[in-house]
Amino acid sequence: MEASQETQAEEQAASLPDELSEPNAPKTGDSEKARFKANQEEIQKLVSQLPDRVRDQMQDLFRARYTRIQKLDLENLPSEKEGNH
Repeated sequence: MEASQETQAEEQAASLPDELSEPNAPKTGDSEKARFKANQEEIQKLVSQLPDRVRDQMQDLFRARYTRIQKLDLENLPSEKEGNH
């Protein structure tokens, strides 16, 4: 994933509440968050060892599954003639 996309994903994940499925669930402690961060770092190491082609396919699949779809206001989008290609 590009660095800016990765940063955005991390910021969005950090903005989510700790208890997504159960509102009355106990909040996770600092040790739980530290373990989660360590797990994420380990996952990043493993992902970086994948061949580029496999990693790209995984990132495309992730984007396809977890990208939010929203209605675009086509009237306010810049036209192709304005050089956004």
